[in-house]
Amino acid sequence: MLRMQSHTLADGRGACAREVMVAGIRTGYLESGEGPPLLLLHGNEGTAHDWDAIAPAMAPGHRVIALHLPGFGITDPLPDARPERVAGFVWDFADTVGLGRPAVVGHSAGGLVALHAALQQPARVPRLVLIASAGLGRLIDVALVLKARTVLGDADALVRRLPGISEVSSLVLSAWYFRQPWRVPLSAWAYRFSLGHSRQFMEMSLQALRGSVGWTGQKSTVLPRLRELSMPVLVVWGALDNVIPAWQGCHALRHLPDGRLQLIPVAGHMPHLEASAEVLEALRPFVNAGSGGKEAGWARGIPSRAG
Repeated sequence: MLRMQSHTLADGRGACAREVMVAGIRTGYLESGEGPPLLLLHGNEGTAHDWDAIAPAMAPGHRVIALHLPGFGITDPLPDARPERVAGFVWDFADTVGLGRPAVVGHSAGGLVALHAALQQPARVPRLVLIASAGLGRLIDVALVLKARTVLGDADALVRRLPGISEVSSLVLSAWYFRQPWRVPLSAWAYRFSLGHSRQFMEMSLQALRGSVGWTGQKSTVLPRLRELSMPVLVVWGALDNVIPAWQGCHALRHLPDGRLQLIPVAGHMPHLEASAEVLEALRPFVNAGSGGKEAGWARGIPSRAG
């Protein structure tokens, strides 16, 4: 059964907020536009609304689907939240809503899910975009290691439930994630503040973090398998990322048969929120080229700018 309601994106244009059953799992997603499919996968401590600045710009000419991953938004959690299992769920979702061969974009933990999805069914992914992706190395912010492996994670979840603390905590985290917080839309700030009041959201975020981060850093890395990806891959990274260092994206490029890299100079871990224009400058021609358009201004490995 499919349920649908309207949702307003960052630029004021409408999107459909939809709900569908996928293998017995209630699943929510946002849909806009028509044309070749584009599937957006958010990271941990995020939802489909993380793409509200990207989706409307890509909707002209594309059927854009921003999925609430299991346990986030209105999507129910999976019994097994390993990235490869979530990737299998993504393909079940794609089959349910009629996405044949979507270009796939993943951020952070969603990037690792996107990588597993591409490895599982490479023929169905014409183009892959990884934004500050997890799974390309072990190193990660030590604060996340402590949060994942010590009682600090539980303490943080408890403290955030106190009146006013959630907003303060969100501001502190944003100062760490963003380098240009004044460029993040007010609607995104408001939404992220509201997430801090959701007990399920906070518990799922901590569970996902503990499942992916150990004392030595990221538990799962697909770096040795990147050579299996024959499709064009665009790697986008904020040069000032404090969470996952940008050099991991540079290193991953050496393992990709057809890889491109775009570094955003003054951006942190969530460039699609604080530097959406720069991300779109790289994303739009790359994805459009896979839809029959002309990909201009790209050199092998590193994009060049025309004009």
